[in-house]
Amino acid sequence: MFRLLSLIISIIIFALSAMAAPNYLTLQGQIIDPNGQAVEGNSVNVTVEIYSPGSEQCLLYQEVHNLNMVNSSGLFSLKMGDGVQSGTDYEDTASFFNAFNNNLGPVSPTTCDSVGSYTPSASDGRKFRLIIDDGVNVINTALADVNSSPFAMSAASVGGLQAADILVVNTDASHTLDQASIDTIFENANYTELLALIGGTSTQYMVSAPTAGVDYNGQVITNLADPSNPTEAATKNYSDTFIGGQSVNAAIASLGAAQDGQVLVWDGVASEWKTQSPPAGLPTTGGTMTGNINMGGNDITNANDIALTNDLSVGNNVTVTGGIGVGTGINSSGPIQLTNQNELRLGDADNSNYVGFKAPDPIGANLVWTLPATDGTAGQILSTTGGGVLQWVTDDGGDFFADGSAAMTGDLDLGNHNIINLAGGSAAAPSLSFNADSNTGVFSGAGDTLSFTTAGSEAMTIDANGRVGVGVSAPLAKLELSNTSLGTNSLLSKGSPTVTANGTYYDLGVSARVQKDVNVGITDSGYAMGLQGVGYLNGDGTLSAAYGVRGHAGTFTSGTGTVTNSYAGYFKVVNQAPGTLTNGYGVYVGDGQATNSFGIYQEGSDDVNYFQGSVGIGTTGPITPLSVGPSSLSLAGMATNSAASLTATSASTVLVEGTSASSAGAGGGIAIFSNDGSAMASGDRLGTVVMGGSSSASSLRNTASVTAYAEQNWVDSSAYGTNL
Repeated sequence: MFRLLSLIISIIIFALSAMAAPNYLTLQGQIIDPNGQAVEGNSVNVTVEIYSPGSEQCLLYQEVHNLNMVNSSGLFSLKMGDGVQSGTDYEDTASFFNAFNNNLGPVSPTTCDSVGSYTPSASDGRKFRLIIDDGVNVINTALADVNSSPFAMSAASVGGLQAADILVVNTDASHTLDQASIDTIFENANYTELLALIGGTSTQYMVSAPTAGVDYNGQVITNLADPSNPTEAATKNYSDTFIGGQSVNAAIASLGAAQDGQVLVWDGVASEWKTQSPPAGLPTTGGTMTGNINMGGNDITNANDIALTNDLSVGNNVTVTGGIGVGTGINSSGPIQLTNQNELRLGDADNSNYVGFKAPDPIGANLVWTLPATDGTAGQILSTTGGGVLQWVTDDGGDFFADGSAAMTGDLDLGNHNIINLAGGSAAAPSLSFNADSNTGVFSGAGDTLSFTTAGSEAMTIDANGRVGVGVSAPLAKLELSNTSLGTNSLLSKGSPTVTANGTYYDLGVSARVQKDVNVGITDSGYAMGLQGVGYLNGDGTLSAAYGVRGHAGTFTSGTGTVTNSYAGYFKVVNQAPGTLTNGYGVYVGDGQATNSFGIYQEGSDDVNYFQGSVGIGTTGPITPLSVGPSSLSLAGMATNSAASLTATSASTVLVEGTSASSAGAGGGIAIFSNDGSAMASGDRLGTVVMGGSSSASSLRNTASVTAYAEQNWVDSSAYGTNL
């Protein structure tokens, strides 16, 4: 271990600038090893740790110095606050200054012996220790007190002034408070002007409420707003563009020789003053003209009523915004136009009421109607030819109004035309409905979709792809049926044709056909399924039966005729073209997943099964009419005491369990009989085999000798034998 013979601490405070905080403390000492030799390694790490002075003993700061002490006689000098900090704990990120700052307030260092926080007071000192590592040995020095440094680095008062009473330098991005800026402000001339500004006696600025005239020394006031109150000054722009508080026409600002003699008039529509040439030869109000008024080819506009005792002859248009009172009629060689959608009024005898016509708004193009040359007959209606000519036509009967205000009293004949632009409607309110049944009809709920509704609910839909959905609004197939009504059929096809003459008729209840066209060189890994039947239980209850496909064929309850061939199910694999069918299955029964799975189950005990080809049991390649695979053939009767037999095509028994062909009993043996009923061989449960007869003497036993008899029938019917 190390022995610190001398540890001298001297505190030197360096300041970066006036009133700045100290940068570091100088620490000097000598390191002697246990043998009395000075430590002179080329890489000695000295860790400096600063602690709080109390029992909480919180680590406030930590840094590392790497010293080269070769030929140093163990002497070292380092600057506390100038070492290397690494890590993310409090002591690794805190500044050296804050470690000694008694004005910092409460802190929560990472490492404390107790409490977990430290609040420095004005008189607090600090403790420090060194951890010395020369690569061979490591020593931790005892905690030592540092009392003068905190006072030097963080004084509670200066000359009796507290910290809040002292001006602090602030030179961040938004402040320039330092000695130089203070010197500038308090330079004699600037300080005198500052006092004048405060006292309101400065001559460099105008006061808010002057008591005498303000001299602008021949200068202008710029960037003023236009006035809005009577006591506010007017700008040049305001005086150029307003007269009497009202705006003027832009042309007034550029008056020149061309406007010589014009007068200023008020335009109430545009709310502005403007210039125009003065009227010539017009009398004042109430005056009388002594000559003609020459309009110079111009119009008389914006006039009120024009009262005439004689005719008014106008070569050009007369534009009137008020009314024209005429006692003897209006004769015009040109059109009479009422503007702004004003109506043409036709008054009654005392002018108390009138009828009128007015133009619609908007009008895409000018339109003129030519009236019929003669009066129509009674009951005729006025119709248009589509070319602006009106004519009398005879109504063919019936009532029809576009707004539906009158109901039809007869049939509507469209004359081979279409009904277009119907509203889309909805299931509750279809666009085509029926009398007293407004929620049943036809509507279009989406683009290119036709739907039928009954009782306000969508019943059938034909979508844009031609798919039909019954009970479903978005069908996924050419025909999709959805039924949630219990005890009803989703699809019922019922045909009841009547045959009254001999012939060949093919009547199909349901015909489903899929004919796929797969191009040469293309492989379709799917399938073509003409008809699929699915019967599922979708729930947790019990269903007595589920049929994928069920077929009935024969005669109905009232049928007394004859059906030559009745097929409940007819299946046939065909190849109508020179193609290739690898495997053809007339009936393919998949692997059942029931508790008891039957591939084919026949209910009737007296029914006959007929197979024209070979039958394989346990083999897919039968070579005889009946081929049994590697498993043995077991007859049901052999498992009990009942007799069981195999019968040849001549109906003669060839194998029977029992004692005779006619009465096969529970003999427990096997007998073979010829087709005439005579025994050929037999064997019992004891192992006795009888050949050529039923005599027990002619037998083979596993415990007896072999006895053979030779029989020969002679002419005289006597029998001889040789005993072997």
